[in-house]
Amino acid sequence: MNLQFFVTLLATVGVAMGQMSDGTNLAKFKWPVWPDESEAIGSSSGPFPFWCDTSKSEKGAFKFTCLDREEPYESPARTRLLYSYSRMQQITYRDDCDLSEFGGEKGVQCAHRFEKDGTAFITYGDREDGYCCQSFGHLPQSNPLPIPHPSFMDTCLIKKGPMPYNSTYYNGMVYNYTDEFAELPTYFWYITAAGDPIRGEWPVEQGEGCTMDWENKGLCTAKGAQSKLGPRVGDPPPTRFQYEDFYETVFADAEFDLPPVCKGNKLRQCYNMECDSDTPQTTTGMRALDPTFNAFLRKGTV
Repeated sequence: MNLQFFVTLLATVGVAMGQMSDGTNLAKFKWPVWPDESEAIGSSSGPFPFWCDTSKSEKGAFKFTCLDREEPYESPARTRLLYSYSRMQQITYRDDCDLSEFGGEKGVQCAHRFEKDGTAFITYGDREDGYCCQSFGHLPQSNPLPIPHPSFMDTCLIKKGPMPYNSTYYNGMVYNYTDEFAELPTYFWYITAAGDPIRGEWPVEQGEGCTMDWENKGLCTAKGAQSKLGPRVGDPPPTRFQYEDFYETVFADAEFDLPPVCKGNKLRQCYNMECDSDTPQTTTGMRALDPTFNAFLRKGTV
């Protein structure tokens, strides 16, 4: 784990806790709805990026076959999430990113930056001369993708529970919100605490993959055994983020500034979620009912 990164995590959590203690500039919220301005730390399991460079072959081919199905699961990667609904921006910092498929390095600490116009970028290194590739929002290759609405769990996700749960940071009863993506055998899950009389239904874990049972993640292979798209595509890899802490906070605007390297001729492409026209269709039931995405549709953004 990158020591400087972890020290930064501890410092930012301390700041967030201080801000929460006096309620300065913080609106009221109630879990499971996310605070409009919030920060989380925890651990990620699985590869990132979790897709391959499909430009190397025909459109859609080999999308998941390049991925390492073993090493990314051996040691969880420390992760920090910054979420700002007022800015419509989100950044996820994490260790052990592998950008070698897209002209970058392996084993680096990277950031996945979602912008208010639905574009997204993966960066690491120097802000001026480091690495940047665009992952979403450059039509016709990839749909724009807005950040989640604070109440995304109340859209069309199916809620089950309470049920027992045991993992790294939490052992107890939980609720499990789930959805299935339309174009692949890909499932999304979001787990919250159940029966906590003080904090309420706070986040515990979320993830996606070709199975919702993490213990059976070995079913998701590069050979496409579960894939509706056939063996040339491979199964979507299981990925998950386990929340250690999730705090309401406030941010400086500078924390969400896009690095200059993403705005010049050094920008690369690492797009995901391909579409075949300038009028992309929604890809999941969850996304179709998300208020944020519907706002994008009304504005003609997508």
